[in-house]
Amino acid sequence: MKPGDIIQFGKYLQYYKDPTPIEWIVLEINGNTATLITRNGVEIEPYHKAWCPVSWETCSLREWLNDEFLRRAFSADEQARMVEVTVPAHKNPHFLSDPGNDTRDKVFLLSAEEAKKYFKTDEERQCIPTRLAVLAGAWLSRAGTCVWWLRTPGESDMDAVKVGIDGSVQLFGDRVNIKLSVRPAIVVRFDPSSMN
Repeated sequence: MKPGDIIQFGKYLQYYKDPTPIEWIVLEINGNTATLITRNGVEIEPYHKAWCPVSWETCSLREWLNDEFLRRAFSADEQARMVEVTVPAHKNPHFLSDPGNDTRDKVFLLSAEEAKKYFKTDEERQCIPTRLAVLAGAWLSRAGTCVWWLRTPGESDMDAVKVGIDGSVQLFGDRVNIKLSVRPAIVVRFDPSSMN
């Protein structure tokens, strides 16, 4: 397993009536752990349920990812392999919006800084949503790419940064209460000897 590889982990309702394996892009290997992000936009959700000042620390999307999504997508054994990590409260480099405090999460969103670190080009950052995400209202380009959330605050404390349909990181962000595609990220333990 190496960065850029596609692996399967967990299952989620994505295309048909039954849950199917979730595909993840390997972003980074660190010892016996791997940082992963979903290959597709697996859901559409607001960053927060109300349009008000909010940060990743306090947003409803963080709560949903670490509760409902976690329970629906992963078995008990899979959850045991997932690492609860410190998620840094990265500031927006262009605006004075409040990023809140660092959090401890099993499921999180990338920050704007991480999205640029792990994906070197806009093209690499482009994302296609699952069929059910499209049916739920995911915004699409003519090429089928979607807009997806990052956890960094946007221009104000009532906005969050997003990745556009062209793959660009849009630091001004969008209103936190609109629904955009979601690409969860996780860190999982693996046995290095099983990857030879």
